[in-house]
Amino acid sequence: MTGVKELYQEARGQFKNGNYAEAIHIFERLLEYNPNLIEIMNNLALCYVKLGNLDKAIEIYTRIREIDPKKEFLWRNLSIIYYRREEFDKVIEVCKEGLNINPENALFWNNLAVAYSHMDNNDEVIKCYIKALDIDSNYKSAWLNLCIAYLRKGVIFNFDFEKFKPNTEVAWYFLSKVLYQAALFEDAIESCNHCLDLNPGFHAVYILRNKIKMSLKRKTIHQKEKTKISSKVKEKIPEMNERQDKSSIDFIEEDPYFKRFKKFQEKKQKRSIIDKDDKSDNMYERFKKVQQKIQKRNMEPDYNLKSSIEDEENKNFQKDPLFNVLPEGKKQQKEAFEKNIKIFSEVSKSKEIFINNKYYRIKDIYFVIDGANVALDKQTTENKGRLSSIEMIRKKFAYLGIKMNQFKIICDKSLRYNIDEPSLYLEQVNRDQIIETPAGTEADHFILQFAREKSGFVISNDRFMDFYGIFGKEWIQERRITFKLIDNKIFFDKIYQIDK
Repeated sequence: MTGVKELYQEARGQFKNGNYAEAIHIFERLLEYNPNLIEIMNNLALCYVKLGNLDKAIEIYTRIREIDPKKEFLWRNLSIIYYRREEFDKVIEVCKEGLNINPENALFWNNLAVAYSHMDNNDEVIKCYIKALDIDSNYKSAWLNLCIAYLRKGVIFNFDFEKFKPNTEVAWYFLSKVLYQAALFEDAIESCNHCLDLNPGFHAVYILRNKIKMSLKRKTIHQKEKTKISSKVKEKIPEMNERQDKSSIDFIEEDPYFKRFKKFQEKKQKRSIIDKDDKSDNMYERFKKVQQKIQKRNMEPDYNLKSSIEDEENKNFQKDPLFNVLPEGKKQQKEAFEKNIKIFSEVSKSKEIFINNKYYRIKDIYFVIDGANVALDKQTTENKGRLSSIEMIRKKFAYLGIKMNQFKIICDKSLRYNIDEPSLYLEQVNRDQIIETPAGTEADHFILQFAREKSGFVISNDRFMDFYGIFGKEWIQERRITFKLIDNKIFFDKIYQIDK
């Protein structure tokens, strides 16, 4: 037995060093001891694959199939070999055999999809990639290939799908939007369902799914009407072929169905022209109303808002002028107030907000922000948190009309050592714009406790699963609002502005 082990180790060493011919020689010697050693046979077949002798490899795997057909590696390796030989029908056959053994093997579903793509069967390709993602949520290749399959179907992507993490609620949400725009309603609904499976509280998806269902309903009704019309027209064709005298022609011309159909087409054309005119009038009226509102407020929109903010950053104000303390002196206070008015000219005029399937008055709600979670969501190249991410939430709240006394930002004390702008961060801590928890403690308990006391909502991507037993799973899931930073903007999953 010692000699066999030494031979096996020597063969593996030759294989790792790329000496496949020498490895084959040693593996064949080992098979002389026992010709049914599956592991040795597999290694021997892999050597032949490396040397390009695929026929010999298939021959060895056929022998393994006779000994034990339930080995998953057998079907996986055969699928790769047949793919290299461009025998895609056999790849499909082999992958299906492997799925009969283990239907939860994501690699088999991926290889099956690749084979279908070479046979131009896009519908099966999409089904297989979605199944692979259901099994393995981190399967990046399956996500990229799924998006490429939709590209082949003519879907236009308005986002960079390569940068998205696979099988996340945000990824499925953006995919469902582009599928809806491409009129692939069934696929869009399925993407929405995947999104809701991952995050049942993503209420924007419920709204989108209802829109898609309505569009699908209209599409099916239109198709039914179209089939009815075509079937009725086909019923008249035999009469036209059978009877060719003048009376038959008169009969067809006087047929009331054709008259009704012609009137229906004329009405439809007139209605489309009227609709276009109405739309243009409505747009003009809406534009006039907006102009009148601006004139009533005696305020012109500030098109140079960004540059004015940057100028103030270089002067005597803090980095974010939304939170400046007015200087002493009436004249200076008046100037600062007028400059801040320009910033707040873009604040939403809504008095209500939609959170978690409920309407709230903006003045009655309270938020607790997990500052460390927000800052570390998109780290710098030096793996440090971004203070600008916290500022984004402040500006978003200011836009929604949420005042500074309606939210608190709570951070772990350790964040001061792991932030990109420590001096500015400490200034905000000293001014109580950011609350730090005591050293050596986690902020999570303070955040949840404060939110419970204030009957508020928590802004965080942390699930707080360790606190289910203390605060209750249902309460945490109801009160937690997740966020996503995209293109220097922040988006929430449960907060929607109501414009009135």
